[in-house]
Amino acid sequence: MRRDAARRMLPLVVLLCAVTAPLTLRAQVQFVAHGLGSVSVDVDDQDATSGAGFGFMAGAGIRLRNLEFGGEYGQHGLGDDRKAKQYGGWIRVFATGQGRVRLYLVAGIADYRYSPASGSRSHSVGGSVGPGVIIPLGSPRTSLLLEARFHSGFDRLGVISSQEFLSVSAGVRLAP
Repeated sequence: MRRDAARRMLPLVVLLCAVTAPLTLRAQVQFVAHGLGSVSVDVDDQDATSGAGFGFMAGAGIRLRNLEFGGEYGQHGLGDDRKAKQYGGWIRVFATGQGRVRLYLVAGIADYRYSPASGSRSHSVGGSVGPGVIIPLGSPRTSLLLEARFHSGFDRLGVISSQEFLSVSAGVRLAP
């Protein structure tokens, strides 16, 4: 008899958990999204060609106190018709403090897919690191994002240089 009562209560318990879990989760976790336009400069001194170009990055993730992490996609122009597409993840660690303007360190790991002007396409796993700042724009949910990242492929760690470039970005961060 107890077993039948428990079976009848199970759908009610599941429904109650499904309704209250997002409310509890929302109180603890803040979802964020960002979109950035960038200027990228090829700093790889081993390449015969180098240059600069425009790019973009878009990402979404979650924020926990002084930490944000998530996934992102980006494309960086490196001069001529050379591009680097980036599929990966990022983490932002914010400086402690209570001011409106927040400094942070951003790091990422990604699969970089290169489309050089001549030759075949290539790709490598790589990483990025750099400083940034978030400046609120009127609403506490909308902020200006400014950051600079150094990107490098991990495929040729034994040599001085691999596929390396620097991106300087500006964009909007939303925390709905």
